[in-house]
Amino acid sequence: MQVANRDLFVTDAVQKQYANIQALINSDLLDEAFLKHDKIANRAKYQYHRLGKLAIILVAISAIFTLAEALILNDSLSGFLPTLIAATMAGTGIILQCYLILTKQKTKWLVNRFASERIRSLKFQAYQLAFSASDADELNTLVSAFVHKQFSKLNNELNAGIAVLKNFSPRMGLEIVKAPAKPKNSNMSDMAFEAYHDLRVNYQRNFALSEVTKFQSRRRLFNSTQDMIYLGAAIFAFLSLGAKISERFGFIIDTGWIDFVAVTLFVLGATEAIMDNATLEEQSQTRYEQYSRDIDVLLSEKANLRKKLPDLVAGIERICLNELDNFCRAADRISYRF
Repeated sequence: MQVANRDLFVTDAVQKQYANIQALINSDLLDEAFLKHDKIANRAKYQYHRLGKLAIILVAISAIFTLAEALILNDSLSGFLPTLIAATMAGTGIILQCYLILTKQKTKWLVNRFASERIRSLKFQAYQLAFSASDADELNTLVSAFVHKQFSKLNNELNAGIAVLKNFSPRMGLEIVKAPAKPKNSNMSDMAFEAYHDLRVNYQRNFALSEVTKFQSRRRLFNSTQDMIYLGAAIFAFLSLGAKISERFGFIIDTGWIDFVAVTLFVLGATEAIMDNATLEEQSQTRYEQYSRDIDVLLSEKANLRKKLPDLVAGIERICLNELDNFCRAADRISYRF
């Protein structure tokens, strides 16, 4: 998305368009809490991935030097200084890993991202109250009570720390408010429907599709590179074994470089696999593809949703919380550990 969080922090034009339901468009309590958690999550995620990748790269380079020293380098090239540099790189990589563990960057990222997405959902769950309000004042009262109650419950959940991800289930994150058979104010309900469809449904669907497009482009490059590395490693491993077999027939071939290239390619393959495991791009692409499909299916199956704003909110928020649940389940596999 070109502008992040445009669904929560709308433009002035959108503010004017939905002026009669400002209690739903703006919520100082939720907006401030979201910005706080979102900032911490973004900073921790940046630190975790940047330093995690750097640590893996440094250790991989030092490992490749160790292989070169054993297989192809002579004493003049594998002296004290190159060895010291390689050892320093390996040590730096280990220190970075320890820093990430001790400062709990992964935990900060995941818990605060979870909190921000729960807050996003709470803000949009409040839209169902437009079905029960007769005017803007009553809507403001209903939304204020709902927000304070649900935000308090969320803060109690977050007190569990990283365990909140394991304890979460979509059902516990969705609060269904009892609604009348018909909207008390049809104009207000229709406006809330339009706002919810525009800011929540369309935004989330477009966000999911943009993430899928981004991942598809990167996955093509990653898969091609991974295939080339694997094929190259297999070829050089075959050549090395062939050269050793030929020695039995009197053909002496120096396999130092062949062995070095083969093992180096395997090291690079393992390094790339660790990075891919930490980003979970393949799993994320699948999640977002399913996410957008679920939204489309819900909208196609319920043609009369305009008369059932609470049903629309419940259906979409259930899908969003299911996607958050999938993220929570995948979080355990995110790791830059060697």
